Amino acid sequence: MKKLIFVLTILATLTACQSSLIEERQTYGSLSLQLDNSQTVMVMTKADDNAVSVDDFNVYVSSDDATFSYVYKDMPSVVTLPVGLYVVSADNITEAQALSLPDKWGQVRYAGTSEQVNVVAGLNPVQVSLTCKMANTAVSVVFGENIDKHFTGYSITAYTDESRKLLFTPENTAGENPATAYYSSERKLYYVFSGTYLDDSEPMVITGAKMLQPATHLHLTFRMSEQNGSVGKPVIEVDTTCEDLYETITVDPTEEGAFVTE
Repeated sequence: MKKLIFVLTILATLTACQSSLIEERQTYGSLSLQLDNSQTVMVMTKADDNAVSVDDFNVYVSSDDATFSYVYKDMPSVVTLPVGLYVVSADNITEAQALSLPDKWGQVRYAGTSEQVNVVAGLNPVQVSLTCKMANTAVSVVFGENIDKHFTGYSITAYTDESRKLLFTPENTAGENPATAYYSSERKLYYVFSGTYLDDSEPMVITGAKMLQPATHLHLTFRMSEQNGSVGKPVIEVDTTCEDLYETITVDPTEEGAFVTE
């Protein structure tokens, strides 16, 4: 779908004379927008969900003075704006919505921003092609099959912000629709393993961290290290090579005698 955004300077006065009409025509500019969506990372569970419509995407046309917002499918074919420098951006949801919906687990956010374009007077539109890509990070947790051999009541708490901590459990990470959380990218994800040894009543807490990259789906697998506390018979090898060192010691027999290093 293509939208044309025509830019018009606001004239101080309008007159009916021919010279003013010619001058008015010269103040028009136009911007042509082509909005596409690119799924950089597949985070959907069904193949039918792979295609994402851009109809409901938000479009922002911004200058230093103002920002004009539209819903892509409802944008008029012609939008009048002051002539000047603009940046066009679009997203399916805001960053805040991507962290809160649904039920605070979040959802994928697609976003894109154009370079600054200079819309000048004339009838030839400035072509702007805008591709939206996944801007946040999806995180899933898998518990290895040997975890339950050693721990009970185990879980993972994951967060980038103390005010939004998400709990991954054996129940919500299993099945056909395991829990997937979405976080803002370029931040450090903290994950906390909590569980109790089967033969011990004391809980164990282990904390780790990892930087999140945009357009990625991070799968964290937690498993128990299999150690039996024994050491096998060592293999002994002898290296017979050696380096020859030579040093000459000189004895000085005068008076009480001494060694003289040469």
